[in-house]
Amino acid sequence: MKMLRSIAVLAALLVSTGCEDDPAGPDVETVAGTYTATEFRIGTGSGSQDLLALGASIDITLNVNGTTTGTLYVPPFGGNEELDASLTGTWSLDGRTVTFEQGADTFVRDMSFRYTEPGILAGDELFAGGLVEVVLTR
Repeated sequence: MKMLRSIAVLAALLVSTGCEDDPAGPDVETVAGTYTATEFRIGTGSGSQDLLALGASIDITLNVNGTTTGTLYVPPFGGNEELDASLTGTWSLDGRTVTFEQGADTFVRDMSFRYTEPGILAGDELFAGGLVEVVLTR
């Protein structure tokens, strides 16, 4: 009986420690992959604009070696010019935070993304033009 109780306590301990979030965050292999924007909005004082509905897109591949490839496209809207930019560059992971460095001067390199759940990178940042919200899904 005592042996069964010990096994039950050990099993409960293993289950409870296995369910805790990893404080260090995921590893590079877990985060690497090809992501596409499933949410891409800009909010201003006059409301929010769904850029995906206008034809915008973000497609980016995060390679295990820390490099990126991909494109960012935003059609002209609300007086803004069309944006068609390469997302070729590098990415880094610090805990659950992903940051990008690219030659193209876009909001992507100025925004941090959080790895919130398997296959999801989410970011939001306030810029002069408004609040940009992006969800990238693998």
